[in-house]
Amino acid sequence: GDLTVRSGGALNLGQGTIGGALGATASGAVTQAGALSVSGTSGVNAGTGAITLTQAANDFGGAVTLSGGAITMVSAGALDVASLSQSANSTLDLQGGTGLTLPVMTIDTGSANVRLVNLGGALVTHARLAGHDVSLSGRDGVQLGADLQAGGALSLVSTNAAIGQSAGSLTVT
Repeated sequence: GDLTVRSGGALNLGQGTIGGALGATASGAVTQAGALSVSGTSGVNAGTGAITLTQAANDFGGAVTLSGGAITMVSAGALDVASLSQSANSTLDLQGGTGLTLPVMTIDTGSANVRLVNLGGALVTHARLAGHDVSLSGRDGVQLGADLQAGGALSLVSTNAAIGQSAGSLTVT
């Protein structure tokens, strides 16, 4: 079934399997003690706190909505990010084991870094992406579908296919 948890401070989700949706709301950081497997959608809201869900065996089966400060999330399976909201100048680090789907919305981390990794396919951006150091990696290519701006270093990596840009501009300052 579904799991809904709320905390007036930090929240540790522990570990385990959720047979439905996960709803987690905290007024502080959201972390975990072990791997989480969620078959439904996941909504994680940490206010301005960090979201750190980095266990390698995590598996988020449905769409994920994230809201917080610095966000770091790993899924052994596909990671389908439906919506993303971050505090200004907060790091973003997302990794999908069999796929990473980004929301069709601007992602701008300001003076913080961005790292997006798709270990199971091509990494495709759909809207403006900006940050300080920007690192994008896709097993089957990287396809930039809108503006990309890096205020520091830019790294684009593909192991099996081309890196391309179908729209937008590329700016590295």
